[in-house]
Amino acid sequence: MFYFVINKKSGSYNKLDEEKIRKKATEYFKDQFKIVYTIAKNGSFAPDLDPNNLTDKDTLVAVGGDGTLNLCLNFIHNNNISKNLKLGLIPRGTGNNMLVALKLSKDIDKSLKILKRMDTTELQYGIVNDKHCFFNCSAGFSAYVLKNRKFKSRSGYIFDLILNYDYKPDLSEISFDNKTIKERFFHLYFINTTHYLSMVPFLSNNSSDGNIHLFHTKKVNMLKNMSLISSMVINGGDLEVERSQNFKLTPGSNCFVEIDGDCIPKYDDYSFKFAGKVSIISNIGSCVENSITEKITQSIFLNRK
Repeated sequence: MFYFVINKKSGSYNKLDEEKIRKKATEYFKDQFKIVYTIAKNGSFAPDLDPNNLTDKDTLVAVGGDGTLNLCLNFIHNNNISKNLKLGLIPRGTGNNMLVALKLSKDIDKSLKILKRMDTTELQYGIVNDKHCFFNCSAGFSAYVLKNRKFKSRSGYIFDLILNYDYKPDLSEISFDNKTIKERFFHLYFINTTHYLSMVPFLSNNSSDGNIHLFHTKKVNMLKNMSLISSMVINGGDLEVERSQNFKLTPGSNCFVEIDGDCIPKYDDYSFKFAGKVSIISNIGSCVENSITEKITQSIFLNRK
């Protein structure tokens, strides 16, 4: 059974999209699907489902952006059903970090065809303080830009980068595996997926080795910084890479943390921990050949220290 999870409170909710999904899902899945809505639960939202009634033949499909996907992930983790349930995604709205990492489509008909094929990949996730997420988050300049955004479109994001380029990071500290790095970090990226914000390539494959990949740098010029964030790739930048199951960030006064494009509350410390893996439906196996642009960006960005 496919359970299509829709959050009507989400900014990406569209009644016409829901009707189209219902019509097309009837065509592809007959009576083997159900649309369920989210309900308020413990200060957040969760699918209106009894986890005890779900089996390994069921798939939980998030219809929406990163927020809807993460609430489905929380539901799976909190009920300890990651080994019994598959996760799917029909990307809607503007925030879709997994769109490129899973080779998905924002077209509803194509999304349903991908779901019907049931090709899955194992994707790891973690916890940032008390929030479960697929690691596609940052601190430093990128989070500072997102916190101070004036434009909501992707094209407007470029203007936000320029407007906030005077960012001067305070001293922060990263601790992991008996190692501590104190630095005025300009960029900090905690990454497990191939792309950041579905724009900038970091890894050749989605990580499944149990580690979080931390990319960081303290010195960049404007050309390198713009190429890194906006994916107008000129060169790979001076990025150092650390790998660990656990990182602790003690941020400077102007160091913020964002998850999937949204800044989270300011804490004295942030804990980034590997939490587990989930089976998620993807289109990776059907996209054997990368585009010319992607090959170029990967050859540049993935040639790191």
